[in-house]
Amino acid sequence: MISEKEFTDMMFFDGCFLLEVIALVIDDCPPYSFLSRWMTLPCWSLISRDLMLLENQIPWAVLEALMSLRPGLALREAVPPPIVISGLTQVHIANMVALERCTVDESDYGVGSYLSVLALLMSGEEDVKELRLKRIMHSVLSDRQTLDFFESLSLHLLPRDNYRYVLQRLNDYYRKRRVRVILHKFIYKNFKFILAVTSAVIFFVTILQTIFTVYPRK
Repeated sequence: MISEKEFTDMMFFDGCFLLEVIALVIDDCPPYSFLSRWMTLPCWSLISRDLMLLENQIPWAVLEALMSLRPGLALREAVPPPIVISGLTQVHIANMVALERCTVDESDYGVGSYLSVLALLMSGEEDVKELRLKRIMHSVLSDRQTLDFFESLSLHLLPRDNYRYVLQRLNDYYRKRRVRVILHKFIYKNFKFILAVTSAVIFFVTILQTIFTVYPRK
């Protein structure tokens, strides 16, 4: 048996380590961090496996207390938390969804609600790219593979109200700025074409200016 002080110290150090891992995953880890300097793929595989073991689970109250000391990990309003998608986390996510549906009360369907929101945000590969740019999606898979994973996962997700506020904010934003959203989507999808046309127009105007400079109108 360990003493109360030893148990408290263990919770503190293990909690700090877990928050450091989370910070590293969401790219919020300082460059001088021990993990950022020494974390390798084999180490990450071992850590990811150990974090899922029942005996290594840390009470949420401990993490909340530690997060209050590190404000950088606080989630911003109406912004989905980042998620990491890899071969290993695909298994973890599927298991969490199955466990939640079998054991958790429907009023606290947090994992499924969060994944449902992400699935709603992705209707094509360009949406996956956008989530990558926003640092919400950290996936080692291709855009197509990531989209396929969420499409297959969404078949087993039940709609819940945990993220109703986020969805309401998104709908309000779309309604208020519908023209802007449509214009942004058009520019995003046709950026290369627009850039090519703009470059051609600038080139043509430059030639005309040169001609008029060399041969001024009388």
